[in-house]
Amino acid sequence: MTKCKKKESGVVRKRPGSDFYYIDYYADKRRVVEKISTNEEEAKQALQERRSRIYQDKANNVKRIIPKKIEDFAQIFLTRHSKRFKKHSSYKRDIQLLGKILSFKSIKGKELHKIEVKDIEDYKAYRQEQVSNATVNRELACLKCLYNKAILWDNAKENPVKKVAFLKEPKYRDRYLDEVEIEKLLSECHGHLKAVVQIALNTGLRVSEILHLKHENLDFKKRLIHLDGQYTKNGDPVELPMNDTVLEVCNNIPYKLDSDYLFSHDHTNKGKKPGDRFNSVRTAFDKAVKRAGLECVVFHTLRHTYGSTLANNGVTFNVLKDLMRHKEGNMVFRYCHSGLEQQREALSKLNYSRKNQIDGYSMVTEKNPPKSADNFSAVTVSSINR
Repeated sequence: MTKCKKKESGVVRKRPGSDFYYIDYYADKRRVVEKISTNEEEAKQALQERRSRIYQDKANNVKRIIPKKIEDFAQIFLTRHSKRFKKHSSYKRDIQLLGKILSFKSIKGKELHKIEVKDIEDYKAYRQEQVSNATVNRELACLKCLYNKAILWDNAKENPVKKVAFLKEPKYRDRYLDEVEIEKLLSECHGHLKAVVQIALNTGLRVSEILHLKHENLDFKKRLIHLDGQYTKNGDPVELPMNDTVLEVCNNIPYKLDSDYLFSHDHTNKGKKPGDRFNSVRTAFDKAVKRAGLECVVFHTLRHTYGSTLANNGVTFNVLKDLMRHKEGNMVFRYCHSGLEQQREALSKLNYSRKNQIDGYSMVTEKNPPKSADNFSAVTVSSINR
């Protein structure tokens, strides 16, 4: 096909060796070529319809959506949004989530505006058989965000994910360790893992924050831990006090000439060179938990244990909020638990007068004293028999 001039009026033409007529026109400064029919009149009619739509859009100041396949827009989404505004780990997570979505047969290869609610519902049902509800919801949330950006960037008109109900997730289990469980766990932790666990229990730092710690982040004179905002969850820099345990643990971690990190590899291991920091302690931690005979314990349980222990020992709300580094105060209530003994102690403070209290059958007064347990049982049985 010969190159046509940039005219919004467009042309109808045949390609050499083809029986089909094509229409060639411009919309929103973008050249569009469409294969119509073997009938020239039908092609001219189609071109006239496109012209009318373009003129009507101009009159109404409507911008025409440029069709894009979901795979193409996913790359734009990852580059312009995820990579620029999210942490590297979240960016990698988005790649993984979209990879699952784009491989589904009802979605793969389709243009954004042609993906329907039914396609997403089919994907949800398909994934629900393979993974947990929480994982399915994270994937749907990523797709929903992608469509929101597509609307914002004029690549879609509506978000079909908004019409899809997210799955119900189990409530968060407030699991934390007591003193006996802590001792069991520490007894099964060895080497760098034990130091990592002790720091987590005494600072509430997340595992990624601990593994990014460098010797320069430790101020032994002021007994403070400094951590740059790029390694924290909410992007804020961390300044936490060190207690005696953390001070001793950090003092005993040897300096390495080939690394600035507190926790790094001593030798080459799975592509990591000596001096490279540890990316994870999950495998070692899970094995230690299993040896200790503990159930439903993940590394984040240590952070919850830290917060719960502080709350149960009378640390005030504001101090606990600052130590846990929560921006929202309602998150702090997750760490406020009460044991059975604490509940009994609280109930003992209800010093109501014992006068005029009801035992279920009669008013307890000086004229009508309470019955003994034996008499009460006898009255009860006789009443039932009657």
